[in-house]
Amino acid sequence: MWWCSLRQQSRPFYCLCLVVLLGLLQSSRGYAQTAPSPAPAAKQKSASPNVPAGTLPASKVEEALRMLLHTTSANPDQMATQTVLEIEGLVIDQTLTKIGHDFYSLFYAQWDVPASLGAYTVVVRERPNRGISALISIEANDDMIVEMPLLPNYEAMEEAVTYALGLTIAHLVTAHNVSQQLEKAADDPGTEVY
Repeated sequence: MWWCSLRQQSRPFYCLCLVVLLGLLQSSRGYAQTAPSPAPAAKQKSASPNVPAGTLPASKVEEALRMLLHTTSANPDQMATQTVLEIEGLVIDQTLTKIGHDFYSLFYAQWDVPASLGAYTVVVRERPNRGISALISIEANDDMIVEMPLLPNYEAMEEAVTYALGLTIAHLVTAHNVSQQLEKAADDPGTEVY
């Protein structure tokens, strides 16, 4: 049938559309314009006198619900192929001047962290300073790592990037190791030290 060929990602959208259409068809006042009702003498007799006009027969509702259940049910093969939409690592640029953009470009070009770190957020911020310098600050997971003045000298900028990268990666690795140890201690309640 047609609903079997739908892609896995678009099934929730089609299910939602099906539910909305069923609701519109079952309501006597839908969003679409309805035709005027015929004269009382020309009315057709319905199968049951208690069923209000504009509703679907029970067989049609049952068929629509079966289609909905069929499209939403997932077998193990489909569950294995589903993609996880999660951002593991994020490096955000919040610089203002050319010096800050150059610093971020060097920082991100040399950014290489272990894949096992999981989710983290690193923010490179800049505040203009007196003269031609800038004040660069780096935060990792809402913790201030380093804040330093930066001059528009390329060699000094490379040294600052190397220093900031070392501190940031060390902080992320340490935070990951601590969280792993805490999770391990929570799983084994007999090893806590009080």
